[in-house]
Amino acid sequence: MPQFNLGLKPAQIEITLEPGKSYTQAFEVTNNSNDSVILTSSLSAWQPLDNLGNIQHQESDQFPFNFSLVNSDLRLGQEFILTPHQSRQLVLKIENPDTQNVDHYFSFFLSQKPPQPQLQSGQNLAKIGANILISTSTESTLAPLNIDFINLSPRLKDTFLGLKITGQISNPSSRFTHLQGKITLKKNNEIFWEKDIYPYTVLSQNSRQIFCLTEDKHPESCQVSAPLWPGKYQLEVRQNPSAATPDYVNNFFVFPYLLSFIIIFVFTLFHLIVKNYQTRSSKP
Repeated sequence: MPQFNLGLKPAQIEITLEPGKSYTQAFEVTNNSNDSVILTSSLSAWQPLDNLGNIQHQESDQFPFNFSLVNSDLRLGQEFILTPHQSRQLVLKIENPDTQNVDHYFSFFLSQKPPQPQLQSGQNLAKIGANILISTSTESTLAPLNIDFINLSPRLKDTFLGLKITGQISNPSSRFTHLQGKITLKKNNEIFWEKDIYPYTVLSQNSRQIFCLTEDKHPESCQVSAPLWPGKYQLEVRQNPSAATPDYVNNFFVFPYLLSFIIIFVFTLFHLIVKNYQTRSSKP
C-alpha cells in the first residue's frame, strides 16, 4: 500500500471576489513518499465550529461559485498519478456569478485513491486540503473587532504563581479579517511583560480565542512567568498597537499570599509545639 506523504501549498488563500469576477490560484502538490500515488481533486464547503478554529464540512456539492482546473490535461475530479518525489502544479479557477456581501469558505482537497487492483468505487485512503476563504463584500471600512472578555487566572494573584491571560475577540462585520494588537502588563507605569496577539483569521460574525505570538511566529498561551513582585499591576489590550488609549484595562494587586500562608503555618505549628512542650514540662 503506497504511503501517504503529500505536501500542498499554499495551505490557505484569502481573496475578495466581486460578482462577475474570477480568480486563478496555482497550488503545488508534492509526493514526498517513495511510491507512486493516485490522486483526485475535489471541493468542499465548510463553516466555523467554535472559537478555536475548528471547522465542519458540509455534505452539499452545490456551490454559489464555479470551480474548475485550467490545466490543459486535467479536469476537477479527474484522477492523476504522482511518481515518487514528483511535484505538480494544479491551477484552480474560481468564478463568482452573482454572490455578494457574504463570505464563503471551502477546502480544496486532494484525495489518495487505492492502487489497482484493490481500487474500490468511492474509496479514499487519505486526503490533504487547502482552505479557500472568499469574501464578496465591497465594504471599504470594516466594523471594529469586539473584545468579548479577558480573564486573568488564578483568581488570587500571587507573587510565585504567575499569570495566565485568556480572552475572546469577535468580528461583527460581513467579511473575514485578522486579529492584531498587543497585550501589555505594566507595573508602576513601566512595561513588565508584553506580547503580540497571534494574527488568527477571524471569520465574519464569529470569534476567536486570544493567543500570543512567539518569536518564531507560532501561537502559544499568554502566560506571565513568576515571580511577579508585590504591588499594583495594570493589564492593557490594544488592537491597534499605536493607539494612545487601550481597548481594555484591568488593574489588580499581587501579593506573596503563598509565602505568607507558609510563614503563618510554620509559626502556628512552632507555637503549638512549644506550648505543648511547656505544658508537659510544667506537670509534676
